[in-house]
Amino acid sequence: MPFLRRYAIIDVEIASGGIRVEIKTAAAIGMGAVGTVYAKRLYDQYGSHFFAIADHERAERLRSSGVTLDGEAFFPQICEPEQADGAVDLILICVKNDQLEPAIASIRPFVERHTILLPLLNGVTATQRLRAAFPENDSALRACDGARRVRTESSVVHSSDGEIQFGMEDTVCYLPQVTAVDQFLCNAGIQTHVFPHMQSAMWKKVDAQRWPESNFRLNRSNVW
Repeated sequence: MPFLRRYAIIDVEIASGGIRVEIKTAAAIGMGAVGTVYAKRLYDQYGSHFFAIADHERAERLRSSGVTLDGEAFFPQICEPEQADGAVDLILICVKNDQLEPAIASIRPFVERHTILLPLLNGVTATQRLRAAFPENDSALRACDGARRVRTESSVVHSSDGEIQFGMEDTVCYLPQVTAVDQFLCNAGIQTHVFPHMQSAMWKKVDAQRWPESNFRLNRSNVW
């Protein structure tokens, strides 16, 4: 018989020497061009098991006007940091790099050791900054996305969801957290691409952006 252990709302099943992680609740912070696209998919699939995190002024606007994607407004549950009553299993961090520190403060009441953090920021520093902020949390994943969208004054218009590319930063192993995130996102119709060594994949993306006309790519495998 498998041994079932309960951590907040996340199910961890230990059976036959393996671990299965099942995500039950998710949240996103940053309802901009990135967050809106994926929030819509998660809200449509998971309903009240998904919510957006926002500070007071932004929270009031979202409750009043909703979140608009391609001219259609939807109204996910909005939760302010002061309203947190426990940890969430998965948090998508969809803010810009210069907004990460305030976002960290906002998500802190929703984070416990089991919480999986999925940063969808440009650049290569978000995971390290999250781990510095949450040293007890060992589930920060490195990720990037390829959605095509435009942020207007009051809504987001997009032509493609793209895919969320993610994985653990410095391991070739497919850990249970990675499998759980992949299944959770795919169930919501979000395309994913799991990399066995996401750190290298992120650097390749950065290199491609810096030298788009060149086939040269820096080999950074011995830098870290």
